[in-house]
Amino acid sequence: MCPRIKAIHLLQIAREALSNALKHASATEVTVTVSQRDNQVRLVVADNGRGVPDHTERSNHYGLIIMRDRAQSLRGDCQVRRRETGGTEVIVTFIPEKTFSIQ
Repeated sequence: MCPRIKAIHLLQIAREALSNALKHASATEVTVTVSQRDNQVRLVVADNGRGVPDHTERSNHYGLIIMRDRAQSLRGDCQVRRRETGGTEVIVTFIPEKTFSIQ
């Protein structure tokens, strides 16, 4: 997969996580962090909303399913979990090809 397509997948995951925070979580604050360390790219979208429900694996959560599918297409992982301090955290990690840049 070319680096441009990988960047689009990462951007769309972030967009969906932001959309979920606004539409479903009643969040008043959302942070987005993208970092690269030890050959691994990490995207974290965290909000202070009401937290993801425990039943997020149900089939009607298409946005979450698509985020996970996009992460898998990057040969990576997408975790969606309730934060200890409240709210939801979406964490995507993957190891990019040498030509990928987060700039």
